[in-house]
Amino acid sequence: MNTDAESMFRRSKIRIVWIIVLLTISFGPPLFRNLAAPGPQTDSRPDALILLKKVSEKYANATSYRIESNVEEEFGNEFSKQWSKSLQTSVVAPGNKYRFEARAASDWWILVSDGETEWLYQPTAAEYKKQAAPTHGPSRLKSSGRISFYALEQAQNAVKNLVELPSSAKSSSYLPDEYFASGDEQISCYVIHATEKYRPGWTPNITASFTVWVDKKSLAVRKLQERLEGALIVGQPQTHEIGVTTTTYQRADVDNSQIPLNIFTFIPPSGAKLVTEFQTPTLTRATSVGKTAPDVTLDSPDGKKVSLKSFQGRPVLLDFWATWCAPCVASLPSLARLYDEASKHGLVMLGIDEDGEAKTATQFLAKNQHDWPNFHDDGEVIRRFPNQGIPHLVLIGSTGMVVFAESSFDEGELRAAIAKLGPQFISLGKASHSRRVP
Repeated sequence: MNTDAESMFRRSKIRIVWIIVLLTISFGPPLFRNLAAPGPQTDSRPDALILLKKVSEKYANATSYRIESNVEEEFGNEFSKQWSKSLQTSVVAPGNKYRFEARAASDWWILVSDGETEWLYQPTAAEYKKQAAPTHGPSRLKSSGRISFYALEQAQNAVKNLVELPSSAKSSSYLPDEYFASGDEQISCYVIHATEKYRPGWTPNITASFTVWVDKKSLAVRKLQERLEGALIVGQPQTHEIGVTTTTYQRADVDNSQIPLNIFTFIPPSGAKLVTEFQTPTLTRATSVGKTAPDVTLDSPDGKKVSLKSFQGRPVLLDFWATWCAPCVASLPSLARLYDEASKHGLVMLGIDEDGEAKTATQFLAKNQHDWPNFHDDGEVIRRFPNQGIPHLVLIGSTGMVVFAESSFDEGELRAAIAKLGPQFISLGKASHSRRVP
């Protein structure tokens, strides 16, 4: 190779090297983003637990907030699952102003205060109550077997639950960052997963964890998923269930001074009635008591048709239930004990399940060694008995007349009703154990 050619070749190599260097400097991060950097990796994020504490402090110190969330709850096992959804709103401002709203499948409540007057409104019944706003803050409403304030209580506890996140965490770590979609906006979020500390009342095999999505800019929580796994049903240590609650915060404004004041006022809609007590389903349910039970046809697991009227001459207890209904399943041990005592005196107990498939309940009862007859219902049978959901217990006397009907399980009340069937049942009403399952 001549001197000129060698010189040209060296210059070309130098230019190529410089081009590579310039490309690396200018475009290196995107071009090489999938390559592992040499040496230890550094993370500018604070410790996951420290970040959770910062989030907690943000909510704990908030003097006002406006939170709107979508809450989905799943509960079940290998045989069936129960799913429910509620829409919740929590708005608080200085001066004892607040608005809490919760809407679920069968419940819709609005609790609102303008600082002087507090209203509790039930839109589905077009009824409302009115009183002076409590000086200590929003009224805390107690659920009963007939009225549920569960979703409204969740809305009232929305901020409290977020404040308590770090104290419930046993260990926490980061997952890969994610974007949270809020309308057309994509919000960049830290994602933290934490295992929870043991809580009193849990059996040893119960595990709990939560995952939280935190807005990097505002530190507001945009999504929270809580998971429980193990023997979650009281009195059923041999079972294994999974419960998942996912709360998505469509609106998460903390310390927002721009909350419109009309949010805290209540103008009764046309036709709404001021009441001292809300109408409960009691009167509706009571209409079945004292009447002859409808002659329905029951479908047995072996395909046979059984008429309810065929049991006339013997008292009959009907238990409308489902494997996806946690209160129903929780009542089964007590019903098993009651069945063992009462069947000796002639009481017939029939389970009527509202599961999607007949085999689901049959397998569940067999697994848990409950041996009373069970019939599958596609919804037609339960519609013949006025009810407000399950568990629904109906006690029919030997003449075919309904003597007791309740859409909740209270062992004491049920035993008292059975004790009135005749002298042979009196001893059942004297049992000391009594448990209510709403």
